[in-house]
Amino acid sequence: MKRPNWQLVLGLAVCALVTATTVNAKAPLQRPWKAHGITTLILDLTGYLDTGDPVCDFWADGSGEGTHVGRYTSGGVHTLNLWTGEITGECWITTATQKPYNQEQLFFRPTPISDDAFYYEITGGTGKFQNATGSFIETTVTLSEEIVIVELIPGQFRTYLIITSSYTDTGNIVY
Repeated sequence: MKRPNWQLVLGLAVCALVTATTVNAKAPLQRPWKAHGITTLILDLTGYLDTGDPVCDFWADGSGEGTHVGRYTSGGVHTLNLWTGEITGECWITTATQKPYNQEQLFFRPTPISDDAFYYEITGGTGKFQNATGSFIETTVTLSEEIVIVELIPGQFRTYLIITSSYTDTGNIVY
């Protein structure tokens, strides 16, 4: 009885695996990105009002619907320099699904263009968006603005500007 040539068997198995991986791997494609929704921004003005420090923390929370993500929730944790308009931090979208293990996230960074427009750079994500890139322009329409003063503990107050806006995004995503 002749013994099998294990080097040949191993070589054929590797070739089959490489071929299967190559056939199933998708090359990233540029695709149009469109989204719309509503978001609420909460800007903490306390430091600015108390000490004149122009750097304020702010949070974003919203929901919407977009190409490639369907319905989603969105959020962000940032700082805003009131004097320069510079924003630091990152935003994210979490896809809405009834199966939490199927949720994917998409990450992006905002740069203000004007009072009602932002440029966003897509910086990656999870799942199919792991190495996503691209950019989009967001135009906003302010629906409401209000100042809220909260007493956290006796004698300690925080002042927040709360802005609710609708938005429309248009651009491209590569994944």
